[in-house]
Amino acid sequence: VQDDGAIILAGGISMYDGDTCTSIFRVSNTGVLDPSFDPGSGPTGGSVNRVVIQPDQRILLAGQFDPFNGAAHEPEARLTTDGALDPTFVPADIYGNWLTGLGLRQDGKIMLGGPFYQVNGVDHRSVIRLNADGSLDPSFNTGSGAASAARNLAVYPDGQTIVTGDFEAFNARPQGYASRLNEDGSVDLDFNPQTGLNAAAVKVLFDAQGRIIVVGRFGGYNAQLHPHIARLLA
Repeated sequence: VQDDGAIILAGGISMYDGDTCTSIFRVSNTGVLDPSFDPGSGPTGGSVNRVVIQPDQRILLAGQFDPFNGAAHEPEARLTTDGALDPTFVPADIYGNWLTGLGLRQDGKIMLGGPFYQVNGVDHRSVIRLNADGSLDPSFNTGSGAASAARNLAVYPDGQTIVTGDFEAFNARPQGYASRLNEDGSVDLDFNPQTGLNAAAVKVLFDAQGRIIVVGRFGGYNAQLHPHIARLLA
């Protein structure tokens, strides 16, 4: 939701309320399609999986697409408030063309997650940090990353990142499908050194008190019954 109440919708969508549209469009707070929002041909070759609106109302996208409105953007992009590609954002080249996690830090840097293992031709796995202009921040490195797919992430105000997915280990450390990463990308070993979740977590977010909500295919957490949704303390 943008500051004026307008809503950005995205996904594998080709029609809204009888009108043809691209995979990303804007509606008013009453649900009426906004024709002033024009992403052109939008994302092709896939869909948008995540949307984050920056404080300046520019729109970050991550998903499985290339190109976007005819321009090479794989698989992340930033749009201006009217839906056009932001020319100041030149994204890193992520090998795999598939992102499932997107988060914005308070310093303007961008966190991306997904089942990738190479960025700009260099080994970077599962989670990366971009500078505000889309370039790779090399000071953040996750080592071997998630042992299986990273599905989602959420960013703490202090810069740490929670990442969830199909993995039982992260950077060769047992993690139970949810891991907290330090500012440099290393695993925070103070975060739940117990058994964790017993199956995949596909969504993670914070509530108003900063507690962690995880949703997924799991049936329990730390050997206690918690089917599919659990709230964790910090």
